[in-house]
Amino acid sequence: MMKARDILFNTSWDELDLGTCKFFVPFFKQYISFILFQDHEPKPRITEKMILALNQIIELDKNKQEVFNKEFSNRELLKVREIHIDQENDVLNSIYSEIILDTNSNTYKSLIVKDGVIIEIDTAGTYLEALKKDT
Repeated sequence: MMKARDILFNTSWDELDLGTCKFFVPFFKQYISFILFQDHEPKPRITEKMILALNQIIELDKNKQEVFNKEFSNRELLKVREIHIDQENDVLNSIYSEIILDTNSNTYKSLIVKDGVIIEIDTAGTYLEALKKDT
């Protein structure tokens, strides 16, 4: 399990205080950039829920991914562009992140992850803030 210091050591912050770090995700068999969106007050930081979200992605269990397995039979052809972890999702009861897929066309496709399980395939660019009804 990655700790805050491991993540922060590997994170670079841009002028908008967005953090970018790259880790190997065994589920996708590739190194993937994680984009950390945070409130940057008073300085860039990550929360406990953000740390958990990152670790849940790294530890995705292929046996628990029914939604993913129904849609994608050949994981070898699938490429991930980046993973978004947003501090604004900390207000939700569950831990959310979004896996942005690299498609061959101009279509948008992402995987919504809740508590380490891919729960939805999004093609509309849904804001996770819409999940405020989360219980």
